[in-house]
Amino acid sequence: MSDLGTREALARLLWAEMAAAGHRQCDIAAAVGITEKHLSQIVNVKVSARPEFVDAILATCGRRLVVSTEPITEPPDQEHRP
Repeated sequence: MSDLGTREALARLLWAEMAAAGHRQCDIAAAVGITEKHLSQIVNVKVSARPEFVDAILATCGRRLVVSTEPITEPPDQEHRP
């Protein structure tokens, strides 16, 4: 997965958790200490999210990020070869 693919996946995850928690974007931004515009840019993949922002956004939603790996089922593209 490319950097953009990873950022898109993270943005989808954040968006889903924010929606599930039922919080307004402006309230989450205020709780995290960022502007609503910055939060919008994060979930719309316009800017990269700093790890502490991801943690704070998820914590505001009563969640935390857990990272794991899984086998690749498709051949890797040329970009990821060592």
